[in-house]
Amino acid sequence: MGKFGWDLPPGVTSRMIDEQAGVTDEPCECCGRAVDECVCEECPNCHESGNPECYEGTCTEFQECPKCYEGTCTNAEGMNCLKPKLRYTKAQRLGQVELRLSEARQKIVDEEQYRAWLQDKPDDWRDE
Repeated sequence: MGKFGWDLPPGVTSRMIDEQAGVTDEPCECCGRAVDECVCEECPNCHESGNPECYEGTCTEFQECPKCYEGTCTNAEGMNCLKPKLRYTKAQRLGQVELRLSEARQKIVDEEQYRAWLQDKPDDWRDE
């Protein structure tokens, strides 16, 4: 038993247990911050914030240009309006980097714990 009254099996983290139980404190996919601290702007088409589809140009709420169908669109693309895409801000990109760094650090901690567990095994130990 650990000092908190319980031990997790080797290689198992509380995060893994939470994921299996369906508990997700997932950060915003676009800015990497907690959902209640999201800095993403609202999409002019679907009025959502933090939806990656709005940055990829695949927002499902896009209305095609009616002038393209009429043949009177003055778009420089020649009557082929492209879906508008939001652009990531510096704060969003920094948040994404911080999120990836945090995940990488956690993976290193998990691997070091597993290595320490393996080092405590006898030399003739084999995986089951």
